Amino acid sequence: NSGLRLLVLPRDDSRFLTVEVLANTGLDAYLPDSGVVVHEIDQRPSACRSNADRQSCRNEYRRQLPVSGTAPFTDLLGNGATWSGRGWSLETRSDSSGQWVVDYRSAA
Repeated sequence: NSGLRLLVLPRDDSRFLTVEVLANTGLDAYLPDSGVVVHEIDQRPSACRSNADRQSCRNEYRRQLPVSGTAPFTDLLGNGATWSGRGWSLETRSDSSGQWVVDYRSAA
């Protein structure tokens, strides 16, 4: 798969969603199928995993939570799946060549 594989959707100044296409090859070969995963990234000081500098909650110190699927989060959004939450709605589709399209809209 080539092309755009990551979409970032803002929630506010410190939180956003990532919508990512994952192919079940290479490092992701453990996945049962290819699909789309949604994570919430929270960089608010209250979510920070480091007490060193609560004002710069970035990179490995921020909180990243999968918000689509259930643990262990290998059940990705497949062809024709929909997901709504955190202020956004998504619909996924793929074609026979493995190219993915994610339609999204703000719920606000």
